[in-house]
Amino acid sequence: EETHLLKSGDSAYYNSVVQHRVSAANGQPATIYAVIFMPF
Repeated sequence: EETHLLKSGDSAYYNSVVQHRVSAANGQPATIYAVIFMPF
């Protein structure tokens, strides 16, 4: 398991086939903007 802490304005890419989880650190509120792209 890996943990990546992102700051305001940061972005991340991951293969959605790989199991993943997104959560806010330290109980702080967070806004997540997700883009789903299907090339077919």
